[in-house]
Amino acid sequence: PVLKSAMASASAKAAVASVALMMMDTSVPEFHGWAQQGCSKALAGMNVAREVNVNTLTYYLNLQYARRHGYDLLVYRLQGHGCKQYVCGYGCSHERYGPRHASYCKVAGLGAALSTAHDWIVFLDSDAFMANVTLSLPELIRSFGGFRNPPSARPPSGSAPMPPAAEGYFGWDWPYTLGPNMGFIALRNTASMRDLVRDWWNMDPLGTSNTHPFEQHNLQWGLIHMKRFQERLQTLNLVTMDPEAGANAVAHLDHNLGTRNRQWAMGLAIAEHLCSPGADGTPPHHCGKEMRQALSSLRNRPATWKGWNTIRRSKLLRTVLGAACDEFEATRPHAPIIAFNATADAARTLRQPKPATAADLDGLPLVLLNCTAEQPRADWQTWLASRGCRRGGTGCSSPHDVLALRGPSAADT
Repeated sequence: PVLKSAMASASAKAAVASVALMMMDTSVPEFHGWAQQGCSKALAGMNVAREVNVNTLTYYLNLQYARRHGYDLLVYRLQGHGCKQYVCGYGCSHERYGPRHASYCKVAGLGAALSTAHDWIVFLDSDAFMANVTLSLPELIRSFGGFRNPPSARPPSGSAPMPPAAEGYFGWDWPYTLGPNMGFIALRNTASMRDLVRDWWNMDPLGTSNTHPFEQHNLQWGLIHMKRFQERLQTLNLVTMDPEAGANAVAHLDHNLGTRNRQWAMGLAIAEHLCSPGADGTPPHHCGKEMRQALSSLRNRPATWKGWNTIRRSKLLRTVLGAACDEFEATRPHAPIIAFNATADAARTLRQPKPATAADLDGLPLVLLNCTAEQPRADWQTWLASRGCRRGGTGCSSPHDVLALRGPSAADT
């Protein structure tokens, strides 16, 4: 009976998909350094409102979510070029298209994470965290419309069975666009999702290498329209960027909210965690009188910031982070910081194994470009000029000069 019980337990664990949350930033979350120095000493007199990185707060929150559900947390420190605070000369470089903004380098990070043995990779932006800690990843995806076959995939009655549900899920970019948002990305570790990331990295950035919306442009206007990926990707009914519209499962508090609002929201989430019973019902250990007073203040957010100068906000946040640091120091495991060279890693893991065929590109929208503003692009993304306007470097004199798609053959065109 004991052996049967052990075997059943092992079988049940094997049946649960392994999940890794992934974060990436050029700066390092500060809890490790604070804990080594001593939490009280490290935070004493610190102007928290000015000196603490946002990803320090989201790292802590996402670590608690990962621990609760038995997930791993991969934290990549992007080794960008000329990086200081949140500004880089560039974060990484593509061997054909050149330097890219640090935000674009998350695609290389996804490639690295998908090379691990995890069944699911969940990317969370540096200013995003899992706000509803009770929902596991499958429960979250299902709650917001995932794990269902898209209407276009439903076959006629009596025909072959429906194809599987989507393999890649995104948060919703509302209120900025109606498409996917890059703050929350959940990818099943399948061949098609690895192909997606590889194509994403190797597509011509079309002028967005270092200009907003960076990597999001090629996803919204290219990849999700391709037949190979169209039915495998889904934007969930998951609002992440607008708290008033229900961003309460995943919170993506980007810079548009302002530093004060972001710190307040994250401080409240940390305080709620510290003063809540554990998943097993155990009482909180790091919620003393001062911490409870801080929680009360954070729950009653001021209508205006009048009277809440940097010093007052720092004192409140220092109380919360001090308790969080004590809890961090007392619990294990900690998610280690992984030094990540996106340029080198992508060159190794995201190379295109073979030239794309016309079938691979089916559904890709046509992009018309100014021939005089030429940048290098992949063969399968390039239009040739029948009258030599590009070959001769003299520019195009009429719309009829640009006619043929450089591809495997004229028949493919």
